[in-house]
Amino acid sequence: MCERQSGSMASVKNVRPAPLPGRILAYLLDTILALLLALTVLLWWVYPRFHAEGWTLLQQLRQEGVMGARFFAQLPEGDRSILIRLLLVTQLTVTATVTAYFWLSELLSGGSSLGKCMFRLRVIDASSGERPGPGKLLLRSAVSSICLTVSSLFLLPNFLWGLFRRDRRCWHDLLSGSKIERY
Repeated sequence: MCERQSGSMASVKNVRPAPLPGRILAYLLDTILALLLALTVLLWWVYPRFHAEGWTLLQQLRQEGVMGARFFAQLPEGDRSILIRLLLVTQLTVTATVTAYFWLSELLSGGSSLGKCMFRLRVIDASSGERPGPGKLLLRSAVSSICLTVSSLFLLPNFLWGLFRRDRRCWHDLLSGSKIERY
């Protein structure tokens, strides 16, 4: 488990904002772990139980060489709906798994995921300096996961936003009322 700071939490005014390069590296490590977990969930639980026909369709199309820009247009209507369902279930599973990884790891360890532990970072409540509650951590994790999985276009602006703020808070920090401190 992550080493914890002894004594009470530092006052909010004395908290040093976490350096953005450390935050990004911690986020990348955690994201790799969360995506590996999501891939495991997809391959061993979701695809075999719910979308075997979609998975079989993808393998068949790949063997036939149906790929490229016209891939979707070449599919018969019934196959398109199977593929759309498969893609939606994949997207929802990845988003939910990544959210659960960040939420549970930060909730159970006092604000530090595995990546944050490596860089001696933790999530704190921006107003009180204390551990955020489960609701704030869930909101923070969900916004971060949506930025990652729904559209990676939001990932870079999310971190760039933090780069230009004195307190280094990104969108998921601002929306959840949290921030990252270095201990």
